[in-house]
Amino acid sequence: MSTQISGSAGAVVEKPKFGALSLFAVVGLPAILGVLLAWQVMNRWVALEVEEGPNGNSAALRTPMGMVPLRGNDSLLQVLYHDSTPVQTTWLDWKGTSPANGKRQLVVLTFQSPTTLQQLGSWYQKKLGANFGQTKGWRVAGDKEASSWVRRVEPGSQPEAISFSQELPHRIRGVLLLPGGKAGQGSEIKLYDYMENPGQ
Repeated sequence: MSTQISGSAGAVVEKPKFGALSLFAVVGLPAILGVLLAWQVMNRWVALEVEEGPNGNSAALRTPMGMVPLRGNDSLLQVLYHDSTPVQTTWLDWKGTSPANGKRQLVVLTFQSPTTLQQLGSWYQKKLGANFGQTKGWRVAGDKEASSWVRRVEPGSQPEAISFSQELPHRIRGVLLLPGGKAGQGSEIKLYDYMENPGQ
């Protein structure tokens, strides 16, 4: 007498692989959260600064710990006298008076320094080199479009000021040194960067 067994022979029921899920939970999940946190920090507090010059572009990372040069010449934002104290940051975006003028952008970083105007002028002349032209005084004049951004750097003419500037295609950047400052002593330093149609 023979006995028959119905059903498929050799079928094996697999149990869920809890070992792989546990490994993912312990290793993979924290790694993903770490990447997301790093991305948030990078977006909020780290910025890439790229500046063009006669000798090519320079690039630096702006971080909460300071500027980190990546390539090329010094960024203008790194050329800051050692005893300077931050006072104000101004960032303006506006459109020109006609469609042909397009978008304008101006960034001005203002610092206070106890150092005299003459000492700062000598230091910046050596630090900036031949790429920046030096002039005596700050004049608010010229056509309406040109004077509008100049007035936003410093609203009034300053005959005793020392100015260093570099003119590039669609861009003017520089350092303006003013006597006295808000405290009536030392000097005021303004780093400015004016751009036409930024990002193009």
